[in-house]
Amino acid sequence: MKQEYLDILTNIIGAVESGGQIYGNRDYSCYAGKFKNSDKEYTCTLGWAANYGNEAKKLCNMIFTADPVAFRQADSANIESRLNRDWVAEQWDPSPAEKTALIAIITTPAGKQCQDKLFQQLIEGYIKHAENYGVTSIQAQMMWCEIEHLGGLGPVKRIFTRAAQPYTPDSIFASLLLDQQDTSSSNQVGDKKFQTRHECCVRWIKQYVTEEKEVTVKMSNPIEKLLATAAEEVGYLEKKSNKDLDDKTANAGSNNYTKYTRDIKPSYQPCEWCDMFVDWCFNKTFGTEVAKKMTFQTAGWSSYTPDSSSYYKNNGHWHTTPQAGDQVFFHNNVRIRHTGIVERVTDTGFYTYEGNTSDGSAMIPNGGSVCHKFYPFNHASIAGFGRPDWSLVQGNKYTKGWNRDDKGWWYVYDDNDSYYKNQWALIDHYWYLFDKDGYMLTGWQKWDSEKKVIGEGEWYYLNETDSSDQGQCWHETKEFKGAMEPWYVA
Repeated sequence: MKQEYLDILTNIIGAVESGGQIYGNRDYSCYAGKFKNSDKEYTCTLGWAANYGNEAKKLCNMIFTADPVAFRQADSANIESRLNRDWVAEQWDPSPAEKTALIAIITTPAGKQCQDKLFQQLIEGYIKHAENYGVTSIQAQMMWCEIEHLGGLGPVKRIFTRAAQPYTPDSIFASLLLDQQDTSSSNQVGDKKFQTRHECCVRWIKQYVTEEKEVTVKMSNPIEKLLATAAEEVGYLEKKSNKDLDDKTANAGSNNYTKYTRDIKPSYQPCEWCDMFVDWCFNKTFGTEVAKKMTFQTAGWSSYTPDSSSYYKNNGHWHTTPQAGDQVFFHNNVRIRHTGIVERVTDTGFYTYEGNTSDGSAMIPNGGSVCHKFYPFNHASIAGFGRPDWSLVQGNKYTKGWNRDDKGWWYVYDDNDSYYKNQWALIDHYWYLFDKDGYMLTGWQKWDSEKKVIGEGEWYYLNETDSSDQGQCWHETKEFKGAMEPWYVA
């Protein structure tokens, strides 16, 4: 999610958490003591986003790191001495003096900045949950974050499971309201006491977020989707510490900290990460459960390259010659030591995308970056090739929604790659005209409504507006009636 959307979501949830349901408001001085919110909250909750227990401690540590001088000036009760203790296990009940100090700390300039930063870190985790569940639209992901922040992962999955698709703020809100029919519990995320909260979120999301149409370059098969994911990562540098993990080049070092390990197996951070990179690419492209099945890691992600090779061997998917999309394995004459993804095969060798390597013709088992490399077929380090189970993802060639190739744009409207052909279609309130091959038409076009024929009948003007620096387009269809007026259906 872009930073501008993270900022909007911060303003939205800040308003419903502590800002009096006024967009952009949030109360940085919020404090709740032990058992104030729940009989299961054994210590204090700090900040506008309700950081409980050790999340509250994490916030204080962030503030101390950001501005230790201001922290100590505000710390009138020696809170610093508690920064390495387990607040929940100790069931710490801050005294009035400690409460005063905590509020002073979290309302320093660094305290306010860190509250927003910590919240956005939580949001990034929520978004990964949403993506793994198949939620791709920005507006729907925002609703997911709002619900998960309120109730947790279980309740948000329940709400989305029964929500009508495609997911919209309105369809998700309708699913939330169904909680009010269940009288067995008075504390579900959709209950009456939370209704105005959700209403605000729906209204502001629709007001402040203009949903970008999902547009993808036409890909003939899932292998191309995987390779596009890997190609985007070329140039990523490993980090010297657990900082700036999502930035390609910031905090570069040689200590094996990466976003790939954080996202796939965070308890292993830091570690050599060539296999983590491959798993990350599959996971990002196809989702966790499908990716694990494709690479035969159903028991859980492995970070040990020899294990990954054995999964392919044990399932009859081990090959001695490569094809695009294979997972290539390299050895160092003792054991399998390194891995990557085959990008394409030529007459003399093959190209790869690899993590934890460096440029050059040698196999580098513990380098520092993601690289695009070439190996001849007779390279001494090649151990073999694991072929993923592509049958699990070959049902859909295209992304649902807008797609394009060098001939133009078309619109896929279901999960079977069905798209509009030789007809008008109403999409997001606007009418579009598609030719016999499914491509969207622009400019002056004739359409015979009785014969359903393009090139005969009445004239229409279809306007194309390029409105994105990423190459995505909004195509607003207009009918000519003496003057140009949007042909819009509410």
